[in-house]
Amino acid sequence: MTTIPIPWVLSIFAVILGTTVAVRTHQTPGARAFFSLSLMATALVGILVGSRLEYGYAFAKIAQPHLGALIAPGLWLGFRSLMTQTGWPEPREVYLHGIVALLVQIGIALPVGWSTEIVLTAANGIYLVLLASRIHLEEDAFVQIPVEGYFRVKLCLIGAVFFLGLILQADIAILLADFVGGEAMATRFLTGATGILVAASIVAALIGAPVFMANRERGHQNAYKAHPPNQQDHDLVNRAREVISEQQLYTDPHISLARLARRLGLPAKVLSQAINRCTGNNFSRFLNEFRIRHSEDLLQSGNLQISEVMLSSGFISKSAFNSEFRRITGQTPTEYRKSHT
Repeated sequence: MTTIPIPWVLSIFAVILGTTVAVRTHQTPGARAFFSLSLMATALVGILVGSRLEYGYAFAKIAQPHLGALIAPGLWLGFRSLMTQTGWPEPREVYLHGIVALLVQIGIALPVGWSTEIVLTAANGIYLVLLASRIHLEEDAFVQIPVEGYFRVKLCLIGAVFFLGLILQADIAILLADFVGGEAMATRFLTGATGILVAASIVAALIGAPVFMANRERGHQNAYKAHPPNQQDHDLVNRAREVISEQQLYTDPHISLARLARRLGLPAKVLSQAINRCTGNNFSRFLNEFRIRHSEDLLQSGNLQISEVMLSSGFISKSAFNSEFRRITGQTPTEYRKSHT
């Protein structure tokens, strides 16, 4: 009777989740790309581990760590994509992590005893610390996520830390087992660690899938009911709107929540919460509405190039400008100009 190796169960879940992430178009292209990369790498690792344990394929032992090294940076860059105006990590950050990934691949390939386990343990440990350090961040740090989606993102971040923590523990256990008892003991530890990872992944999927797939509008309504705005919130947001409009602060690409709060004589957190409650948006999206309205006026005049409109409206990234313009108006800047001139 043919049986399916247990690690392949993890692969099935990773493929399903990776496909779901890839087609959820309301997320940024960067988040979809890097999360899908990480999940597909997880799926391939599961296939290789199953092939190695069940059928003894030698090539699986060679390819497995190279693919496994892509899981953690994919998770990190995916979450970073949700924290930038462009929806992608900064180019220099991508280059940096690309160089790190290349060095990790070289370290894994070195014909030195235990180099693979040592390199993977070190790399996964660093990314675990990086991800864990972002758990405390509040709504406004995730500029690409509407307020009602913050809970789901934070839950996914905690889940990623938990999953990477399990991988790191498995790496350490296999390293110690290999050091003490050689390949045979390391393989036994790998079998046990894989079972734990599969069980944890299934539990996480059963708990997290309903949250991940929740209706966005319903989530917004529930959040609104839980924290409805009061009159003070409306007054603060109206003051913020007046200052932003009168001083045209939206044209400053470097204006921040903290700087606006200082102008209003308020703690940044108080202003952030008022904006969240009254508009359902974080500060970045709140500010971008002013920028897009301004860009609409400039596009209707027909005197400036679209790139000039972008810069005059406070955007410094073409992709961020196009993304926000489409989100608010339902059209690209070019389509909008054609339909209004």
